[in-house]
Amino acid sequence: TDKTEYKQGEIIKITIRNNSDKPIFGGMNMLRWWDDLQLEKLKNGSWVEVDFWPPQVDHEGFCVMVFSPELPAGVNKLEAHSEFVQEWDQRECAREKPTLIEKGKYRLAFVYGTKAGNWAYDPKYYHRPIKNPKLIYSNEFIIK
Repeated sequence: TDKTEYKQGEIIKITIRNNSDKPIFGGMNMLRWWDDLQLEKLKNGSWVEVDFWPPQVDHEGFCVMVFSPELPAGVNKLEAHSEFVQEWDQRECAREKPTLIEKGKYRLAFVYGTKAGNWAYDPKYYHRPIKNPKLIYSNEFIIK
């Protein structure tokens, strides 16, 4: 992320950078960019996965979950020496209307691989298996 401390509701700039000489592949499904990232919160000294759905909001301001292979993919393939940047306003859709995530200490986890398999269908989502998966974490950041 671009900073280590944010006010609640402040925009967080997330950058995934490939500094290698080869492309990398995310293990995402076909929803949106956040499917390549997992949000984790520090609770009682341990990192815990947060059930996290950044919002896609309809014209009336209600959260909608759209499962469609026609939507823009996440970090599908990131070419060598390139980056993917996304801004997030700290909202999520665990309820009917988008709400801000809780204050606390967080980090993002990203799984990527050096090769990708073919797209596959699962009853919950479309996904692309990756080979030689690696897990990396963002800097830790605090939401106050």
